Amino acid sequence: MGGNLFFTAVAMVLLLGTTSMHWLARPHVFSWILALVFLAVAERERRGTAGRVLYLLPLVAVLWANLHGSFLLGPAIVFIYAIGAWSEKRVNSWSGIPLQFPRLAVASLACLLATFINPYGWRLHEHVLAYLENDYVMDHISEFRSFSFHSPGALYVELFLAVAALGTVSLFKQRAFGPALLSVGMLHLSLYSARHLPTAAVLLLPLSVAALTREARTWPAMRRFLDYSDRLRAIDSRIYGIVPIMLVLALTAVGVNALSGAGRVGFDAGTFPVRAADFLEQRTREPDGLGRVFATDQWSGYLIYRFAGDSKVFIDGRSDFYGQNILESYARIVEVRPGWETVLKQYDVRFVMVPPDNALAAALQLSGAWKRIYSDPVAAVYERIS
Repeated sequence: MGGNLFFTAVAMVLLLGTTSMHWLARPHVFSWILALVFLAVAERERRGTAGRVLYLLPLVAVLWANLHGSFLLGPAIVFIYAIGAWSEKRVNSWSGIPLQFPRLAVASLACLLATFINPYGWRLHEHVLAYLENDYVMDHISEFRSFSFHSPGALYVELFLAVAALGTVSLFKQRAFGPALLSVGMLHLSLYSARHLPTAAVLLLPLSVAALTREARTWPAMRRFLDYSDRLRAIDSRIYGIVPIMLVLALTAVGVNALSGAGRVGFDAGTFPVRAADFLEQRTREPDGLGRVFATDQWSGYLIYRFAGDSKVFIDGRSDFYGQNILESYARIVEVRPGWETVLKQYDVRFVMVPPDNALAAALQLSGAWKRIYSDPVAAVYERIS
């Protein structure tokens, strides 16, 4: 997008620091890549260089709709750029309709219609919208609440928001209304919900770096700095800088595979109940598996992976699969509210795995229906005995 080399290097640090909160083995990581595809094509169209590539976006939209629930962001990006093209016409007093507007509007509609090509048709859209409109989910699931600036790594988020705000002001000043409106929308979502911060960083940092570079080129004091950066880019292109990058990636893959083969790659035993899961695996050899295990949503995801689905869990991090009633039951148990034992019995939970200093662990210890069969500094395991 024409960003300065050094500006981009700084932005990459902010990008890694902001997105690291959501480095998880889930399909949303593909959504980041596909969102960048939509952004890149929309930017090329804004500059009049997209050509027929714009009409290939519906194919990308179909793929996205079958990967992750954030697929509506793709058509939204193109639609916002269409509004931006119309706004530029208004501000600049052009006659007639700008060429980019109908092309972007048609492409946006085509992308939206393409998302209906999925196993559930329109019901997928209904499910996504109903989930996002559920006040209980938005208020009680931490990643959908506003980001806590007391969290570790908050400095990266603060700096990202500052750069994005400066970039948004620059975009409006440069009358690039499409990316400017997208920036406003993503900044709003970022402040509303921590879940949207990584996606906003992926989309807005490239736009902000490009906008701030254009601003810097108007300042005489920055000329020597920018010229030096341009010369470095020219050297990089002549020596095929992508080659050492690919070599480093290849060596990294070989190294990780070697560490994995030596048993040195896996889940952190200080965060996940690795040893407690080992104990359950050794203790229970029934043909029907472990039975149902109650654990925190994060630990349950680990248990699903660890036991390849043989162990049923009460709930995991995919909250949209379970619905509000199950979420409320889960909260009743973890908060040890009246009726928590009844819920565990209702769902035939055989084992409970929680941190040993958890309030639920103390309640289970006092209950005559449960017995602690394992404990370590990370996790304690309780088994139903009556």
